[in-house]
Amino acid sequence: MPYHKLGVYKWEALGLEYPLKDVEPPSDDEVDNAYKLLTAHIAVN
Repeated sequence: MPYHKLGVYKWEALGLEYPLKDVEPPSDDEVDNAYKLLTAHIAVN
């Protein structure tokens, strides 16, 4: 699963600063490229 920000509210509820607040979720193209890179040499059944 790609990075997402679904858990940010938990940090806020605890009064903590979310350490990955400036990290953006990857674009669809970035996810596709990562998938291709990771599966290029692996047999996927």
